[in-house]
Amino acid sequence: MVLQLRWLLAFLLVACSNTSASQAVCSDSLPCIAGQSCYAGYCQADSEVKLCKPLYGDAHLAPGATWLAITDRAPLDTATCAATVQPGADIDAVGLYRPDSNGVLRLIAVGHPGSASWLAPAVATPHCTTNTYADPATATGPRDQSGDAKNFMSLNGGTLLLQLGLCSQPTQTEITTCDGAGAVVALQSGDELDIYEIDDYYVAMGRMPATCACPPEDFQVSVQQDPSSTDDPVCLGLYTGTTSHIHVP
Repeated sequence: MVLQLRWLLAFLLVACSNTSASQAVCSDSLPCIAGQSCYAGYCQADSEVKLCKPLYGDAHLAPGATWLAITDRAPLDTATCAATVQPGADIDAVGLYRPDSNGVLRLIAVGHPGSASWLAPAVATPHCTTNTYADPATATGPRDQSGDAKNFMSLNGGTLLLQLGLCSQPTQTEITTCDGAGAVVALQSGDELDIYEIDDYYVAMGRMPATCACPPEDFQVSVQQDPSSTDDPVCLGLYTGTTSHIHVP
């Protein structure tokens, strides 16, 4: 019994020591400490991430939000930077699906060519000096990464900011064919997003070389009407690897 109690005490001490204030659960009625803000239900240091606010209860996205932000949440340090030329989450494509008149989700848009840019992380957030896959334009258009091509962007601790454009031809009904060259489309409640992050699935399907160390990596998704404004982006959540069925509230 004494040994069991000692083991339990040791377990609780380790668990408590691994609990950081930055991981505290928060809400409108449970605020964070000074220097932190509530984002996606957890407290985060203001200097650590570009903050977004979750929608609680029955709240819905306000009309007119055309900007999508995908922020790197993959941990980067000196050892990681030295071991890779594609630091952080790697984004191949984004697909926007909307219910048709029968309620069936249909692909209507992907990343709009010419809209994408990369925002550097806050000073307190590390990023690597070498990034071979640093072109934001490669994350627009269809899902097109294959083999040794460089048709994706590594977020490198920062944020990929882009708009979504309609498929320019009615025959472009798949994520591999939609070009996103049509009109920019605003997100609306009931939409769903698929985000294609380079992970082990890409290796298994032959879309990345077998030698690629391509673990699923973390990223935050948010939407905003105007990225130059002071309005907080609206969180859609934290995700890992290729992720489908991201619901727009």
